[in-house]
Amino acid sequence: MAKSHRVQALLDDELYRRLEAMAAQEGTTISALIRHAVDVTYMQAFRRRRQEAALQAMGAMNLPTADWPDMKANIERGALGG
Repeated sequence: MAKSHRVQALLDDELYRRLEAMAAQEGTTISALIRHAVDVTYMQAFRRRRQEAALQAMGAMNLPTADWPDMKANIERGALGG
């Protein structure tokens, strides 16, 4: 398991009570709710942006393309040393 770090956040009473009720309803902890919210709100968007950037970079490479039968034949020739 990855090393965990402690983070402190101050929540007003109303937000804390709502999170406490949600956590109880879902059978989890407030910390787990917050970790999930951070993952969904920030980390998934970050991963999506990285993937989009990688796809754009690949698209900008101007690699040769051909019909699948031609590409398959080239791959097989290369794999067979022909």
